[in-house]
Amino acid sequence: MPQSQSPAADFPDSHFKIGWRIAGWSLLTVFFLLVFTVTKLPQERIRGLIVSQINQVLGPKGISIVPAKSGFSLGLSGVGYALEDTQVLLPGDLPPAHVDLVRLTPSLLPMMIGRFGGAILVREGEGLIDFSGFLKDPAFGGRFSLEDFNPG
Repeated sequence: MPQSQSPAADFPDSHFKIGWRIAGWSLLTVFFLLVFTVTKLPQERIRGLIVSQINQVLGPKGISIVPAKSGFSLGLSGVGYALEDTQVLLPGDLPPAHVDLVRLTPSLLPMMIGRFGGAILVREGEGLIDFSGFLKDPAFGGRFSLEDFNPG
């Protein structure tokens, strides 16, 4: 007695469906590879490196920063770095400024097409500075907003 087969068994999967399946598994693999790589990074050393690089850039102007807490974030919008409860040491006899939060978020998509872009958010109490922009030689574009900001 012959066995009956389902009609779906007679037709193999289409090339389109196979392509999407391979692409999906590949993207999932890359996503998990990135997540596990970021979670295993020596974050203390990287935090120290980033803060020292910022201080190296600000040093010639006599400015330095001392964050109480800093860390990475990885989300759907990309990679970000945040400095919390930061003292900004100013040159001369000026008193240090205090900033609750500084968040730096580079834009990954513009980097793929040769632009450097990102966003910077600075918050102190109720005040807020928000900047986002891009740079592609020689063009520059951005958005800047300032709301009740008083770091002193």
